Amino acid sequence: MNFGARFSEFGMTGAVFWICQILLFTIGTGEAAGEYFFNLVGNFIGTEDTSSVLKSAVGSLLTVFGLIGIFVTGLVLDMIGSIFFMQEMRIFGGHVSRNIDWLNKMTEKCSTAIAKDYQVFQEEFGDNNISTKCTFTRLLHPRFHYRRFRLRSRYRHLQTFLLSYVHVYSANGTSDQLTDHIHVWRTSRAISTALFIVAIEVIIFENVIHAADEIPHESGPTTLIIYGTLFALSAMLTLKSYNRMCFSLFTLSCATNSHQISAK
Repeated sequence: MNFGARFSEFGMTGAVFWICQILLFTIGTGEAAGEYFFNLVGNFIGTEDTSSVLKSAVGSLLTVFGLIGIFVTGLVLDMIGSIFFMQEMRIFGGHVSRNIDWLNKMTEKCSTAIAKDYQVFQEEFGDNNISTKCTFTRLLHPRFHYRRFRLRSRYRHLQTFLLSYVHVYSANGTSDQLTDHIHVWRTSRAISTALFIVAIEVIIFENVIHAADEIPHESGPTTLIIYGTLFALSAMLTLKSYNRMCFSLFTLSCATNSHQISAK
């Protein structure tokens, strides 16, 4: 694990989360709530009567806590994972169905657990002849989503197996291109989770806090549209980055498998 790269990702995603929080508690909540927020921060740091030495000490302490909080926030966002994992599983299943020719032969030589995971996963996502009507019917059926939700462990096993296969058997190990795609996917996934949390907070502010406290603010629909657009854009970028990662993963796995066969 490259700790430098991972901590950079944690710092970036944590910073994005807290920047969104600042914007939400200032611009997003209206002038009155924003002023109240800044007053709380000012009272916590210190007033004009506080000595300069104490102000400097408190400021330094807050800076340290802020940096630690940013990295911890990025770590937590990464641990939460993707809120779009069902869509990611569908993308991964599409790549599996397009590579069954060499995956069938490769998984037959692997352990029983991986072979079973691949068989179940391929049966679920390998039906490409289904009609559009049946596709929409399945999307509206709860049992269909529950059945795919239960495949999450098999999905993780297969993905981890392919990553390990490339890392172990590839002539040069894991390529820089695949590593970069993985980092971009994980970063965009964490940012999407942060924006999802902010979107939920916007809904709470608009429908609960503002309605209860009667804080004067601008009309809420514009704010909701802005955050909804950001969330949709983040989802699109996350899935596209994951699709690019899958292209690199399956291409490298296929090339590695072909190299292993030719070497024998």
